[in-house]
Amino acid sequence: MTLAWKPASVSGLAVGSTIKLSVQGVGHDDGVQAISVQTAELVPHSGHVTISHRADVAAVESSNLQFQPLDDPLTLECVLGVAVVLGGVDRSQLSEDILRRLRLLTEESQPGASERFEGLTDSQRYALHLAADELGLEHRSEGRKDSDRRKLVLTASKRWKKPTEGLSAADVEKVIIKDPRKFAALFGSVPGLRLHGRAGPRSITWEPGIEVPAKLAQLTAGRAERVAVILRGFPGSGKSSLAAQLRQQGQACLVSADDSFMGMGNIQEAHAECRRKFLEAVASGLPVVVDNTNIRKADYAFYSSKAESEGYSVVVIEFVCNSTAELERLRQRSRHSVPGDKVGAMWARWELDTAALRVEPYLPQEVLPWLREQGMLGRPPKTHLVMPSGPFFSVPARARAEFFERFQSEWGRHHISELCRPQAFKLFFDVDGLCLEQLLAALPALRQLAGGRLVVTGTSEPPAPGYHVFVPSRVVDSSEASRLRRQWIEAVPALDRHIDGQPYVNPQLRLFGSRKISKEGADIGRVHSVVGCFDAAWQEGASDWQWDDVSIHI
Repeated sequence: MTLAWKPASVSGLAVGSTIKLSVQGVGHDDGVQAISVQTAELVPHSGHVTISHRADVAAVESSNLQFQPLDDPLTLECVLGVAVVLGGVDRSQLSEDILRRLRLLTEESQPGASERFEGLTDSQRYALHLAADELGLEHRSEGRKDSDRRKLVLTASKRWKKPTEGLSAADVEKVIIKDPRKFAALFGSVPGLRLHGRAGPRSITWEPGIEVPAKLAQLTAGRAERVAVILRGFPGSGKSSLAAQLRQQGQACLVSADDSFMGMGNIQEAHAECRRKFLEAVASGLPVVVDNTNIRKADYAFYSSKAESEGYSVVVIEFVCNSTAELERLRQRSRHSVPGDKVGAMWARWELDTAALRVEPYLPQEVLPWLREQGMLGRPPKTHLVMPSGPFFSVPARARAEFFERFQSEWGRHHISELCRPQAFKLFFDVDGLCLEQLLAALPALRQLAGGRLVVTGTSEPPAPGYHVFVPSRVVDSSEASRLRRQWIEAVPALDRHIDGQPYVNPQLRLFGSRKISKEGADIGRVHSVVGCFDAAWQEGASDWQWDDVSIHI
């Protein structure tokens, strides 16, 4: 099942993690058999999985099946991976009917002829775009994204020349990557596993779409039995704090080699005592929490295997650490005063557990205390707001660089919006619910209207894609920004209802790197990244962006 085809960014893809699929129905004809499925998320993805097909029928034909619902849906546990297509057009994604129409358009039609394709999957749409490029055809999409009536139109322009060889029959290699380490090796230093939650001072806040194991939810509600929670993470990551919370909430037994080591002075004896206490807890049927560093999977294999053999549900919670700088910050706040070389050795030996729940450690925020120390909190003129309802604070121009530096060290942990005076701010546009393909097609018209380079940040996270378009070189007032918004919509009508005009009344925009939060205070996430910039042409991605490019302050 394809969850996303050609995502705008590979950052944060949960390669190697498990995901549950609920089988909703079954469909078949004389050529292919498939099941309809849905992911077990708060915002589920729906699709189908081909089970079997005749040798002369392509798997893609299962897209045309009618599925009959199951009386008793069943659940499958699957692994999330990424498919990399190398070599050109993946013909296996295109049905015989689509290929036939392509041949008619390129071999028998005259210049100016068009062919409209409807009811395409994301993978078919992308394969057709590649085929059009290979054949020299113009291609554009029509209709609202995610609509059943959305079309892909291929046109042989008046200057088009028929290709001598037609659509290439070159071999296409598809590589499926399920190992997060291979994924990181291919795409660079990109997190290959999904973040499931964030530790707070009193509890874990789970990310949108995460299905929390039932036994863990019952434990935090104080009514769990026969569940073992195994914590793993570097010193100072917050394991002991979470263990204490779970013990208090779920009346669980807490076992830790650290506690025994401080009394015995011998690490081997401490671990033996920890295992003995664990076996006593399991024998009594009580919930139990294991609080050790557990650097390697072998370090906690004893606990998981013994618990499972006694009918326990096992939940592994892993505190993530993404850099040696963060590792040092964790070490410095550890109550055990572990030397730096010891923690460095742990870092070198760390093993990933793709079945674990990955939780970001709780690190007390430094930005707001710093603002308070500097006398910037609650002080006019108001330049920023901690969403949704405060406090306000003011960062003068002389302190802006230090503020950005401190904010960037806590990336994705704040809910901060920039505020400006209606008389002067950098031009920006807040675009929601528009696919990136349509936005990119509209950028030339905006550049002609506004002048200067355009910088696009955004996210494709559900429920709908969201983007911010900045014109760093253009300073405007509220009326001029509203006028340019109207002119852009007039030039590209598809933008209507997608560009928010409200932020210009009292100029306000979420600070790049902040998390989105609802008016009711619900954390929605959706942290933006730099998608690219448009000057003479579109340039995808950027690692050398400056705060001046993505801030509305002058």
